Amino acid sequence: LNRAIVEQDINEARMIYKNVFPDEDIVTYVSPYGAVNPMATNLMAGYHWANRAAGATYSQHASIDPTEDQWFNMPCGTVKLDTPLEKLNGWIDTALAQGNWFIELLHGVEEDSYVTTSTSYNIYKGVCREHFEYAATLTDRMWNATLEEGVKYIRERQNANLEVYYKDSDTIAVSLTDTLPDRVFDFPLTVKIPVPADWTEVK
Repeated sequence: LNRAIVEQDINEARMIYKNVFPDEDIVTYVSPYGAVNPMATNLMAGYHWANRAAGATYSQHASIDPTEDQWFNMPCGTVKLDTPLEKLNGWIDTALAQGNWFIELLHGVEEDSYVTTSTSYNIYKGVCREHFEYAATLTDRMWNATLEEGVKYIRERQNANLEVYYKDSDTIAVSLTDTLPDRVFDFPLTVKIPVPADWTEVK
């Protein structure tokens, strides 16, 4: 494929979504078949803030502090009908142990009675329920988010600039800014500010 065709595919996909969801900002992209090359990455970056690739193995999880190149080649765990529950839950355990970001690729949910010789990117309903129930037991250790939410939060955190512009014995005034478009990046951040040990309250 030449550059013009790839650019047309990327931009036309974005415009289709914009026409269907006019009030939504199209933040992320998913490259066809999860394939990525430098030309496509450069073109995706002109219209999007991240790209989910495919083909990750058990040990490949996305960084929680991606470089600009990594933002457009975000690995994922590819779920198929024959993926055992132990492996799915193990992906979560590994991400937690390594302090990484686990992104699942999952197309659909099939009834447990569904019989097929295909191992398409779907999951059986019973396995899906048990997998999500396992994830729910770990919410005190991890944050469940959509890909878009994760991209917004991490991008904002990476670009945040916190400045203390006034401080005296009973006041600390700070400014939090970034260089990102506020229309797109509106996900709340948590800011921790140390205060003197003798302060009894903060308001």
